[in-house]
Amino acid sequence: MKRILVPIDFSATSEKAFRFAFLLACKNKGSVTLYHVPDQVESPFIDDAARRKAYNLQQAEAVAKRMQKLREKVCGATKGVPVSAVLGKQPVVK
Repeated sequence: MKRILVPIDFSATSEKAFRFAFLLACKNKGSVTLYHVPDQVESPFIDDAARRKAYNLQQAEAVAKRMQKLREKVCGATKGVPVSAVLGKQPVVK
């Protein structure tokens, strides 16, 4: 396996899957991509559009920081295995 996609929901199970994927990537000289779709506030009944957009941006930044911390926790100082993070957008499926 050269490229491994790992969906992350910040549960213990997804962290375990990331650890396993990271070990596989280390052994096979592959790469790991972490994928998460943050919850977005889209309802027109919640504040105005500008505030919803600002809130959603703030949430995406917080998720990106959590993913970075998870990456540091799992990978530590290990070099040579590229680990990237991707934030998806809603809706995942139309």
